[in-house]
Amino acid sequence: MANDLRALRDFDFQHENAVFGFLKTVASNVVMDYFRNIESQKRSSGQQDASLEEAAIFVPASRNTVQKVDREIMIHEIDEALKTQTSEPNFVRDYCIFWLYYQHGFTAKAISSLPSIGLKVKGVESTLLRLTKLVRSRMGRAAER
Repeated sequence: MANDLRALRDFDFQHENAVFGFLKTVASNVVMDYFRNIESQKRSSGQQDASLEEAAIFVPASRNTVQKVDREIMIHEIDEALKTQTSEPNFVRDYCIFWLYYQHGFTAKAISSLPSIGLKVKGVESTLLRLTKLVRSRMGRAAER
């Protein structure tokens, strides 16, 4: 184990539920690290950059490619709409809930069972509804421009 579990040995238990808060924080960080790792692999971390001319040789222009590009643009726009809420106190949790549901296919029940979420199924569903309305509203405004 890293540093022989030093963080846990040195933890100051100031109240009876302190260990649960500690575990919640650790679990949340593990989940965030996992998704950051997945995203970095998607962006081909560690590979040499290629010029667009070289890439065009290997990538046939097809309808499927256009659909993938459109999807990536849409995901980026959704992400930007969500990030307008960074000042909200539960932004990180709500952001994770949104992407676990819409991009990774988790159910509201599965998300609510994650210890770092701290919500029941109805709370997860309410968060999803609120964020979905926010994204639709922001995307609608962008389309009007």
